[in-house]
Amino acid sequence: MKQKKRACPVCKTLGCVHNGKARGVQTYLCRSCGSRFSNTRKIRKEPGKQRWCDYVFGKQTVEQLSVAYHMDRRLLRRMLSAYQSPSKQHHPRSVHLVVDGTYFGERKEGRSWCTVVARDPYEKENLLWSFEDTETTEVYAWLRQGLETLGYTILSVTGDGFSGIKSAFFGIPYQMCHVHMERLVIQGTTRNPQTQAG
Repeated sequence: MKQKKRACPVCKTLGCVHNGKARGVQTYLCRSCGSRFSNTRKIRKEPGKQRWCDYVFGKQTVEQLSVAYHMDRRLLRRMLSAYQSPSKQHHPRSVHLVVDGTYFGERKEGRSWCTVVARDPYEKENLLWSFEDTETTEVYAWLRQGLETLGYTILSVTGDGFSGIKSAFFGIPYQMCHVHMERLVIQGTTRNPQTQAG
């Protein structure tokens, strides 16, 4: 009787070879991606989920993941690109909102992009976000409209000194965050005061 070829649960390649036994359970090795798995192991529906979480939240590079998972970098990149993260589950409530944009790349026209995020700091939860070329009043207005449409009640907003935030959240109490306020104070004063007033 011809033995059925076993498929790799990661890359789906047929023809994995025996790789010894662990505690009496047959293990296999995939010659394509180098993954090892056991005879009783269930094929995961989302084989790239843990790698994606390590890449995004664990801040691991492709090279580091390649070593950790014994995988080819090209296969790993394809897996990360193909993985679809689960959709955001919202729980509408009253929130004190923190909004800001984080830039990536060089801060030059056409060479950078940013993520604009609305966050609930008490629950440590990002509620809504958008990927943009730059921060604009329209983006913050979109965040406000999106949150209110989802059922959130915005009690207050904390942000940096960008005037578009005040405009977009007009009518809602606003304050500047302490970090940006401190930076403004430092710009207008000296770190080496020579007078008592300084």
